[in-house]
Order: sequence, then C-alpha cells, then structure tokens
Amino acid sequence: MGEPAQGECFEDIIKASWERCELKHGLVRTTAKPVLRLQASEVTPRLDELLERSGGELEIFGELSRLGMDSGHCLVITDADGIVVRCESPSSTREAFETNGIGLGSCWDERVAGTNGVSIAMGAGDAVTVRGSQHYHNSLTPFACTAVPMLNADNETIGAVSLSAFDRGSPTDYLIAKKLLLSAVGKIQSKLFEDKYDRHTIVTVAAAGSGDLLRQNGLVAIDEKGVILGCTARAHELAGIHIETDLRGRQFDGVFGAVSEAAMSVPRRVQSVTADRQPGLSFTVRGPHEVSGAVPGWRPGLAKQPVSNLRVQMGPTLDDLSRGSCAMATNCERIQSHIGRATPILIEGESGTGKSALTAAVGRSLGFGEEQIVTLDCASMWDAQDSRELVKNFFGQARVIQALGCGEQGTTVLVLDNVSELPSFAQAGLRTLLDELERDILLWDRQHAEPGLRIVALSRNSLSDVVEQGRFREDLYYLLAGTVIELPPLREREGLPELALHVGSQIAGAEIQIIQEAQEMLATYDWPGNVRELRNVLQQALLEGTGTRISPVELQPFQSRITKRSPRRQCANDEFRRPIRPAYDERSMLLDALNSTHWNVSKAARVLGIGRATLNRKIKQHGIARPN
Repeated sequence: MGEPAQGECFEDIIKASWERCELKHGLVRTTAKPVLRLQASEVTPRLDELLERSGGELEIFGELSRLGMDSGHCLVITDADGIVVRCESPSSTREAFETNGIGLGSCWDERVAGTNGVSIAMGAGDAVTVRGSQHYHNSLTPFACTAVPMLNADNETIGAVSLSAFDRGSPTDYLIAKKLLLSAVGKIQSKLFEDKYDRHTIVTVAAAGSGDLLRQNGLVAIDEKGVILGCTARAHELAGIHIETDLRGRQFDGVFGAVSEAAMSVPRRVQSVTADRQPGLSFTVRGPHEVSGAVPGWRPGLAKQPVSNLRVQMGPTLDDLSRGSCAMATNCERIQSHIGRATPILIEGESGTGKSALTAAVGRSLGFGEEQIVTLDCASMWDAQDSRELVKNFFGQARVIQALGCGEQGTTVLVLDNVSELPSFAQAGLRTLLDELERDILLWDRQHAEPGLRIVALSRNSLSDVVEQGRFREDLYYLLAGTVIELPPLREREGLPELALHVGSQIAGAEIQIIQEAQEMLATYDWPGNVRELRNVLQQALLEGTGTRISPVELQPFQSRITKRSPRRQCANDEFRRPIRPAYDERSMLLDALNSTHWNVSKAARVLGIGRATLNRKIKQHGIARPN
C-alpha cells in the first residue's frame, strides 16, 4: 500500500463516484445533513470486532490523535462498513465536525455520505485525500479528508483511518497526513503479520536511500525452502507487483531477485545489497523466534555480485575511519555514545575529512539500515517555492516521527549536510523542530521510551564563525550543537603511514606495500582534499603499477602537486616528518619502473621519460638482472 499520485487517474475515480451518487444512489447534493449516524449501542459491538481483527493495536492511534488535534485535525476510525467507531477532535472545532456528521457512529458508505475520503480509500485500497470541492455533498466542502485503509496480515480491508480538517488547500498538509496514517496502519499490519508468521522466517524489505523520512518497510514470510507464504502490501509495492497478485507459493529469489551469500553473512543487517531484479533494496532476515541474523535452512540465491565489492558498497567502518589518528578514534567513540541520547550532533571538518562517512559508519555499528539515514543537502536550497515546500515537508515528517517514537520502522537519522548554508527561511522551521525535540527528550526519559528521531548536522566551516558573521541564528546554533565533534584534517593526523596502507589495501582488495621513498613523497604534501584526495592518489598509483606496490615511479603524476604546494607543517613524534633522503638512487628507480611494468622495457622507458636504448644501457650499467 503506497501513496498514489492524485492526478488524472484519481480525478477519474472522483468523477465515477459522483456519477454513482447521482445516477445509482439518487443522492441530492444540497441535503442539509446527509450523513446518517448509528446509536452508541450499535457502535460498541463494531468497535469490539475491529479491536479483535486489529489485534488490539488501535492504541497506536493515540499518538496520532494528539498530533492531529494539535494541528486542528479530527481523527476518525471506521470499520469495514465505513461506520465510525472512534472519533477524536479538538474541542475548538468539535461542534463544526459534529454538525456536519463527522462524529461517532456516522456512516461514510458512499451510498449514504456520497463521495468522501473513507469510501474512496477503501474502494481504491490506497491512501487518498478528498479535498473540499471533491466531496459530493455541499455540507462537506469545507473539509479535506485524508484516509488510509487498514489491512490485516492477508491484505484484507478491516477498516479505515482518516484525518479530517478544514481545507487550507496545502499539498504539504495532505502529504504529511498520508505519511502519518500510512506509518500507523503499517505498524498494525506488521504486528498482525508477525503474529501470524512468528514460526517462520520473515524478511524485512526496505528501499535504501529513498530520501523519505516516513518510509515504510515490507515484510515477506518464507518457508525453509525460500517459498513465499505471505507478503504485506508494502512488500508488493517494493517488488513492483500489484497488491491483488497472490505471491504465495513463489520463490523469494524469483520475485525480489537474488542477493549475494557473502552479503547475508553481515551481522544483523545487510546494507544496500543490490539484487539482480530489484536494485536499491536492502534486506533483514529474522528466523523463527530470533531477533535477526543468519537463518538455518534458507539462503537467498547467489547473485553475480563479486564478494570483494561488498566492503566498498558498505562503506568504511569506524575502525577504518580511526586508523592512524587518536583524535579520530576518540571522535568515533563520542558520536557512537552521544547519538543514543537523541541530542543533536554537530560534526565539523574540512571537505574530505569523512563527516558523511562517519555518520553512516555509526549508523551501521548501531544496526541502522541505510534507508534509516536520510540526508537533506542545505547547500542545494534557495529561497524559492520548491525549496520552501521541501523544507516544510521534511520538518513536518520529522515532527511526525518524533511523535510516533521508535516503532516498527526503527530510528530515523536526519542528516543536515552543509548546515552552515541553510537558508534563513528554513532556519526558523529547524528552530521549531529542535525546540520540540528538546522538550520531548525529557518526556521520553521519564517514560523510559526511545525517541524515533536523531539529528546530525554536518558543516565544513566552523558554525560558530558563521554565527558571528550573521549568517546563522545564534539560538539555533546552541540548539543544534548539543554535541560538537571536530574532525582533524589529514595533515594533522599522526599516523598517515598506517592510514595510507589501510586505504590502499582496501582499494586493492589485498595487502599492499608502500616503499619508504613513496611514503616520504606523501609526507611532504598538505592534503587540501584530505582523506578523499589520499584515496584518489593511491587508487591512481595502484592503477599505474602492479596494483600491490607503490613506489615513487607510480606517484610521478602526483609529483606536480607536491611542487606546487608548500610542505606541510612539521610535527613531533611523526615518522613521516623525517627529512626526505637527498637521493633516491638511480638503481632503485630503474628497478621500481621495471617491476611496476612487469619488465616491459618499452613501457618502463616511457614511465621514466627516457629512450629504450638508454634504459637498456643503464640496466647493464647497474648490473640489473631480470627475475626468473
């Protein structure tokens, strides 16, 4: 069950409903009070039945009710017949809702209430918003109704839930309401699904990098042979298959594509594993009565994905990032500890120092899926309507997650990249969000619950300096800087040899060697591009030679950078800071060139910038013999 595009197709649905209201149901648009209401004695058994069919999970909507009423919405829950069994509205607008039939016991069957959100949502089997003028009866035109059908474990409709409010004509309001409702009904179906298939293997299917804060994950139950026993509506959508299609009896690999066996060995969660049929999906496997991890009996089919590429896809670990630097190791420990407290974290550092990589690595270490980390690039926004809508949508969804807490979809990490460039119009919205987060953290602590939202801000400039320049709000800075982590530039890290060897070995997929003269060449450079630039240089050097050994010959294209920039500052206790040897002797240079070209004399001569005859003469002069 996803979010339909309310374009021409939806307009056709509304048009068809209006035609039925006029020609089939014989309804009159000007009827003063068209919505019929049942007595309370008739509603109670319907509520009991819905509670039983939903597994008693309707309390999930308590959080929605509070959030909805704060913004003037009325929460309506109906059974499969469209009868309202629960209704909660703000006291200030309750009379207006009640007068127009939006209340306990009211019937929202199209044959009685005409075109409305509840009947359209249950008929279409998807989330919809029926705006004011789209209602059939005139008395309902002041309202906008966003509704979502509730489904059981077998994707059968058991009722609907909706948020109604006076229509302000804001697409963002409709979108946030849909996301909020989809998240809640998704929790109910997931609970029912897990209860039904608790003795079987369940695979959580997520869309990696969807850029959606209120994302939904799908669930697939399979037997020991990998045969599908059942799928939630969201799993159908992620597989690109209509919900009415029965996937039971089909092989999981055939529907969702095969994934690497090596990927399944990653503890707890597989990050952005690309399946051959459904790229961009990630999977978590949980066996019967297990929390997660490897499952006896079933394994996904093998994809053609090389095992050696898996590490590159997953990105650097915290251990990778802390190599060669005590300061980086301390930073890794701090962020891992502080992110669990839900206080905002500000990470500062020059471009290429690893701010985004550190955030992703911490997420992986805590078991977050890649789809749980959503990035908003503040530098890409400007004061235009599109950017304003984007910011309003993001911060609105963030407030919803904050209200719902850490539920079925887990923790969401909102990363504000280049936060120092956040436009002034967006700073007010972020200020409001952080105010609410600060208030709710105390509430969560008292309830011993876990917040669902984490905020991490990244800045390549000192944000306090930006505040002093008047380009960033001072009050927002102090809210955002709950924990400040400063990443040292590469030129200030004491263990460059260890880091260079580690990064080079990762690139090569095997242990490599960087000879002393090459290390000293790297040591003379101040690395303005930091770790990112180091990786690029090492990758080029490995491509130039054998792929396992780096000498000054392979670094010749890099030599011009060294001569153009001043040597970096000298630091004590750093083995790279020793003066460069006055001579890199000719014999060593010749051997390095010959070895790096596998003794292709013509190619070695070109690398050295001399003729083939000259190289042969020097080989003889230095008594160099070709290895057997």
